[in-house]
Amino acid sequence: MKGKYTRLLREKAFKVTSPRLKILETLGHADVPMTASEIHTQLQDQGTDMATVYRCLNKFVESGLLRRLDFGDEFARFELVGESHHHHIICSKCGKVEEIRMCNFETLAKHITETSGFHVLSHEVLYRGLCPDCIKKHGIEDEGD
Repeated sequence: MKGKYTRLLREKAFKVTSPRLKILETLGHADVPMTASEIHTQLQDQGTDMATVYRCLNKFVESGLLRRLDFGDEFARFELVGESHHHHIICSKCGKVEEIRMCNFETLAKHITETSGFHVLSHEVLYRGLCPDCIKKHGIEDEGD
């Protein structure tokens, strides 16, 4: 796994350093996008300070290694670019985040081009809802029934 991240750093002309590798490895093992604070918490025992985390994240986003995500709260989240295409759903009650691995981007982009003349380059979709735990905990009924 380390070889994969070393290769990615070299492809983007980064010097391979321990903090850079650790940040990429942490994100590579994460199930969901992470905040800078979450990354720092996992790496602080290994001597990686918060300033280094922020500096690396910003450089990685600028280079295209990472994607910065805004879920409408006060914290940016980060994930590796190049992983399979997906969107996210976030629970409006507890903040739990999960990946949604379905997208009809090509069909939608074609329709948008045909109806508006715009050529779609990219898109971002964030779904909001209630997770099963919050539905159960708060006794929320499915309004579709």
